[in-house]
Amino acid sequence: MKRNHTPYEARQVECKDCFSYVIDADEEYCNACGEPLCVECSRVVNDEPLCAACFAALRAQALKRLQRDPLVGDVFQEAA
Repeated sequence: MKRNHTPYEARQVECKDCFSYVIDADEEYCNACGEPLCVECSRVVNDEPLCAACFAALRAQALKRLQRDPLVGDVFQEAA
């Protein structure tokens, strides 16, 4: 049997990264994946809050692009 939730309880959602409660899930979320995200955990890139996983993926893509750039690629090459 399901327990009925009050509207206040049903609105409590946890942050994707730290699992603390997000105050306003309609306003605080990762712009890439849409998961709830608290202000303390959000990493802002171009005025868009991102969760840890989406930020890491964006950073990896940026490093790959820089490695292929002929002007700066040598700086970002991984050590063998």
